[in-house]
Amino acid sequence: MLIFSQQKKLYLGSSFLLCLIFVWHAWFFYPNLFFFDDPYIVLHSVQVLHLGYDPNYLGSPALTGNSSPVHLALTYLLSFVLSPLNAILVTNWIATLTYAWGIIYLAQLYRATTIQIILLLICGLLSHYGIMHLLNGLETSLALSAIVWTLILASLPITTTRRISFALVLGTLPFIRPELAALSGSLYLYQLYRYHETEQFSWKWLIQDCSYVLLAALPWLIWTWLDMHQLYASTISAKNAFFADNYPTLGSRLYATGKILLSFFANPPFLFFPGLILLCFTRLGLALLLFILILITSYTLIAPHMLNQNEFRYLTILVPLFLFGYLSNFKRVSIYSRYAVNGLLIYLSVLILTFLPVQLKCYELYLLTFGNNFPVYTKWCLEHIPPQETLIIQDAGYIAYATPFHLIDFVGLKTPSNIPIHQKLTLPSHGKLRNEAISQIIQQNHAHYLIMTADWTLTFHTIEALKALGWHVKLLKDFSWKSLTSYQIFYVWRN
Repeated sequence: MLIFSQQKKLYLGSSFLLCLIFVWHAWFFYPNLFFFDDPYIVLHSVQVLHLGYDPNYLGSPALTGNSSPVHLALTYLLSFVLSPLNAILVTNWIATLTYAWGIIYLAQLYRATTIQIILLLICGLLSHYGIMHLLNGLETSLALSAIVWTLILASLPITTTRRISFALVLGTLPFIRPELAALSGSLYLYQLYRYHETEQFSWKWLIQDCSYVLLAALPWLIWTWLDMHQLYASTISAKNAFFADNYPTLGSRLYATGKILLSFFANPPFLFFPGLILLCFTRLGLALLLFILILITSYTLIAPHMLNQNEFRYLTILVPLFLFGYLSNFKRVSIYSRYAVNGLLIYLSVLILTFLPVQLKCYELYLLTFGNNFPVYTKWCLEHIPPQETLIIQDAGYIAYATPFHLIDFVGLKTPSNIPIHQKLTLPSHGKLRNEAISQIIQQNHAHYLIMTADWTLTFHTIEALKALGWHVKLLKDFSWKSLTSYQIFYVWRN
């Protein structure tokens, strides 16, 4: 075990480096801190919570469009002393910091050396678009931190306090990210195994565990029910119905998932696959493998295309699990096993650090190209679109955060009433009737302004389809000269 001074240096050093990253992020890119729209949905929800109503999506509850009530609640609480933008920035920094500290603490439990811990930190924080995910303004860093600290509780000897803490964490995980409900279930199976191995086990523990899990979940369930009159977020339903991937058979879904996983495991080369294999050698690792199997199977059956969205954001939560595969083998007796694990970590860390300047440059390019689009196109809307008009929009976040327009989200994240339209037309047709659904949404809301990114209009052939459905479409402004992800603003009408 590391002596106190070495521990202190690790915690202080990781904190200092993360402070540098966040200062760099805020100093050079503030206020356009995010390169995609989803974080601004959270910021808009914070505004709605303060106002008590939604001025943009009329009648829409604050939780609509948010998959993480815990992340929203933390950002909202900080917004009482900070601006919403600074609040979400601080929330992410705290989550990232506790994630790094969790890696250090977990590695110490498995008798890692100082060098091994540094290697694990490099892999855990910087691998596979790590900078993008930790700074993305969403709940990703919070989920990573929660997973690591849950593994810590699962690795420590059972005491009354730890058993209660573990149950409370398991009850909270699904409200940090919905798919972490499967992790809660898998880890509790492991907890039951530990109970079986404990001589002091009492059946009262099971009743107490269930009570504490429910106690942790109850506030979030009550909030979700009171706000949205349902017990779960509608974001997955909205995305599944709208994107309606064209995989009609199980074989095509398995093939699509396999391609995405191959790409995920290959970047950086060999980081995750050995960690996956090493999970097989511990019982806690087997519980984590069960969760990974449930997660991949669920996405395969529901929406395989979501696995590679936003640079594999939904798969990034697996990174600490693969790292656990490495560090859980630090205790293994075989010297050859330790040499192999150390060699892999050294190779991966050198590879990651070699490409770190490229990752930073890529992230900077994303922010300058995509992040700067948001204020430009919303400023144009404020100057050229009458304030009483209804706008049909693709990206529901920034335009609601920065403008007072009445908005209709045709995907359904912030306008859930559009989800049944896509479930009726888009989903059963595997996307072939998507544009008919958009046409119906425009017609129902008597709207004349449509805002989409150029890549969506090209991919879905929306403009051509609307014209074929009897709409007149006029391009008012095209911001896509910089990139296909920039916005196009259309005026649409029917005779």
